Amino acid sequence: MKIWGIVFAVCGVIVLLNADFDSAFVCFGLAALLIFLWYRKNKKTVPISSAQTVQLAQWPETLQDEALAYHYENVKLYTPPRYEKNRPRIKAGAELDVMPEPENPYDNRAVKFSYNGQTIGYINKGRLQDMFNDWFTYSHPFIVRFLEYDSPESVAVNIAFYRGNDKKQSVPAEED
Repeated sequence: MKIWGIVFAVCGVIVLLNADFDSAFVCFGLAALLIFLWYRKNKKTVPISSAQTVQLAQWPETLQDEALAYHYENVKLYTPPRYEKNRPRIKAGAELDVMPEPENPYDNRAVKFSYNGQTIGYINKGRLQDMFNDWFTYSHPFIVRFLEYDSPESVAVNIAFYRGNDKKQSVPAEED
């Protein structure tokens, strides 16, 4: 960061010596460009290889004799501040445990996500929360796979919901 201080100091000196607004704009524009280029170069990202991406996006066609109904990629979970500090190390693609949390003081329809018994986040209120609660009610299977920690307060996951044929099957009448 020392270089940026030097760049801004030089810009300030040029502006003071010239008292020229055009040189000030050029100087600060150059400084902004340098900061942008430095940020792009030093941005910390952990790339996921294309093989991992394909593996994470592939879902079994059936699970417990029920067909794949919906799948969602890169879904953001909310992580309360109390869970941010001691996050477990999770490998991309690992399956997460999901359970309703009706005793949650903030939302009686809360859906909790955990790994090895440690809570890592909650689904946000809305359509997906409603879907999870419906799937719990009707005991349909689903899979949730960890993708990444994408910020201190957010976790990204992939989700697949499975559902059988909703048509009721007729039961043959008993013979006397």
